[in-house]
Amino acid sequence: MSIQELAELSLKKAVLIDFWAEWCGPCKTFGPILDKVAAKFTNGLHLEKIDVEENQDLAAQFRVQSIPTIVLLSEGKISGVSQGALSEAELEKWLIKHLPDLQADNQDSDWRKYLEALPPVPDERRSDQLEQWLRVNPEDKDLQLEYLRAVSFSQPEDGVAFLNEFEAANENHWLVPYFRNLLDELISNKCEAVTDDKSLVVKLIKDKDLNRLAQTFTEFAADGSINANDDLKKLAVAFFTCLGDGHPVSKKYRKLFNMYLS
Repeated sequence: MSIQELAELSLKKAVLIDFWAEWCGPCKTFGPILDKVAAKFTNGLHLEKIDVEENQDLAAQFRVQSIPTIVLLSEGKISGVSQGALSEAELEKWLIKHLPDLQADNQDSDWRKYLEALPPVPDERRSDQLEQWLRVNPEDKDLQLEYLRAVSFSQPEDGVAFLNEFEAANENHWLVPYFRNLLDELISNKCEAVTDDKSLVVKLIKDKDLNRLAQTFTEFAADGSINANDDLKKLAVAFFTCLGDGHPVSKKYRKLFNMYLS
């Protein structure tokens, strides 16, 4: 195929190009892995193998300097490039990272192994992908919670609707009050000036500035001012609880926040 033909094909489905050669040892190891992974995503991914010895001009157009090299085309453009062989898990994570909407043909229920490749909250691509997985596994409680975490920060109105459904199916679940507290602030129409600690954090919540929000809560806990405002304290605890321990912001601030709060 020519570069033009590959670009046109990528308008219909993503194209994964494998640049290889017969003499390349790592290519022989990586080739079967590519075949296996590509076979899982045939509805949304086309694998094209290019022998660099027979297609030197095409390899030069893609600026291939070493092999194996894989190039991902999507919507007529290069979405990602990777040099060197990858493991099956690494390749799948790489694909999901660059193609968040990519779905396995058999709708693999083990969504956890793809989770790390998704952008963190509050990126809407995370909640959109989790919603797709949830359609396939609607009874998966862990997946429901992951989606609730994501959608609460990215699309709070949808978060409220899903929280209502979750609460109806999981009466007295311990996380519900925390999400309710957080979402009440996220969907509030108040546009108050920043005049006190509470109005500052409400503004940061609405701006989705999670790093500064966590830093601010931690500072309030450190100087003790958070203990004088019960609503602010509850909101801070709800924020960290709903965000989850795995989020980069939680990893950075939550232990410190808890230490000052105790």
